[in-house]
Amino acid sequence: MIKKEEELFDEWKKERPGFVSDGIVQLDNYSESDFKILYLLKEVNGGKNWDLRDLLKKGGRKQTWDNIALWTFGINNLSKNYLWAELKELRSKEFRIEQLLKIAAINLKKESGSHTANNKIIWGYAKEDQLFLKKQIELYDPKIIVCCGTPTGDILKKFNLVEEFYKWKLSFWGVRYHVSEQNIIIISYCHPEARIDDNFKYFPLINTIREIKKSLK
Repeated sequence: MIKKEEELFDEWKKERPGFVSDGIVQLDNYSESDFKILYLLKEVNGGKNWDLRDLLKKGGRKQTWDNIALWTFGINNLSKNYLWAELKELRSKEFRIEQLLKIAAINLKKESGSHTANNKIIWGYAKEDQLFLKKQIELYDPKIIVCCGTPTGDILKKFNLVEEFYKWKLSFWGVRYHVSEQNIIIISYCHPEARIDDNFKYFPLINTIREIKKSLK
């Protein structure tokens, strides 16, 4: 897999000179995870020709990755119910590192942007790079894909990055989702930094995945 990824990135870099690499943070941890979770995001901020995975191995920026770490923990513990007060106590740099080593993270735009992503630009990059993005997702063979923020889910659907499908379903919690023919759960969700309380981002996601998993039994 690593060799195929290197070949894919080498080809991609010819089209994107400032290419910022991303993907599976730690292959062994990801492969051994009960749910291979892939987070699809818009873009990174700052600099050229670096690797997001190196940053995530150190815990990443807490503003984005605190919530993703909690989401990852919740998804990997679907059989357990936690109070929000308990979950908040888990937050730390060490906890982020532990959880982020289990995930894959892909940015639609592989060149750095500003603090606030321009969705029109993201759409343009994704359209041009759709074949590369599709190959990258396929290479990682995820079981759950969480599309983080507008318009990541719509881009995944528009360009058939996993498969072609007609429309999103809606969970009891009002969360858009699709289950692929290979039973990949795709969630169209908010960005981890969305301006709502973190508990209102955590529970709808976890309960939606519980609902979907139950329906697949």
